[in-house]
Amino acid sequence: MVLKTFQNMSPRELNSDAFYKKWSFVASIGNILFLILVINTGLIFYLLAFNLLSFAAYLSQAKKKMHGYPFVIGYANWITLLRLTLIFTAAATLTWANDYITFIILTIAVALDGVDGFVARNYKQQTQFGARLDMETDAFFVLLLSTYHVQEGNVPFWIIWPGVMRYIYGVFTHFAGSGEEITSRKFRAKVAVILFIV
Repeated sequence: MVLKTFQNMSPRELNSDAFYKKWSFVASIGNILFLILVINTGLIFYLLAFNLLSFAAYLSQAKKKMHGYPFVIGYANWITLLRLTLIFTAAATLTWANDYITFIILTIAVALDGVDGFVARNYKQQTQFGARLDMETDAFFVLLLSTYHVQEGNVPFWIIWPGVMRYIYGVFTHFAGSGEEITSRKFRAKVAVILFIV
């Protein structure tokens, strides 16, 4: 199959700020509240269930934002979705599967980080929708790993901070009216890799 190259989305299609700001605020509030619940109950299922619904809500906008792209959302975003699926799968295996299985799944997820961006640039499929999906996947990965390690007693409690700061900042920016990211993508990737190795 020959991969097609697409031009960047039009300004109208890229302008998803209104939806994203509302979604980001709800996702931030939800992750903070469910993180507190997980810390008190030890059941990470609540955090997984909320984020599954949260990402589903975000992806429900794909058809409205990704007009004319192959497979609805383009090649790059499918790679991001594969990475997100692997993260959810690894999280689901934490309590019952062999550690090596979880390790292999997470290794693939980490290896795919950056591939989606390369594909998006190479086939001219860079979009706000995809960039934000990638960013939120990174943030969720860091939150999940930091929460798990704190629960297992592998690391000090303050390690939860890298995982939750994205969501605290999401609440802050909602009221402050700022849309700037608190950390760079490279920083989030480094934190995720460190927590993965621990």
